[in-house]
Amino acid sequence: TAVAGSNSKTLTDEILKAAKQKSKFKVLFEELDNEVRVNLIKVRPSSRIAADILAIYFTPKKTVKIQSGENSGRVMTYSNVVRNIVKLGEWDGLNRWSKLMPQVANQGLAVVIQSKGQGKVIAVAKLK
Repeated sequence: TAVAGSNSKTLTDEILKAAKQKSKFKVLFEELDNEVRVNLIKVRPSSRIAADILAIYFTPKKTVKIQSGENSGRVMTYSNVVRNIVKLGEWDGLNRWSKLMPQVANQGLAVVIQSKGQGKVIAVAKLK
């Protein structure tokens, strides 16, 4: 669903609607010292898909002093600042998929299952 972020009512309605939908897939995390294993499994019957698996590293909260422009001198706090997006691989949605990857200190991790070619988001999960 495409919604302008400034349209808070429609955005909230769409988030609530999406949260009620049951996914055919599940993203599970297994933390191992400085690494994390990402496991994808199907939980409901599904047909073959063509999906990219993306890891999104983010800083949960970042406060910065604005140096120039219309907000010069102000201190702003941003949430979930994306630091890196890494393609972990591809998945057909039929077989279990697993990948071991590094955890980055002081950064959150989200994994997105997305139809190939920047298509529809099929499932997502966040570690921590």
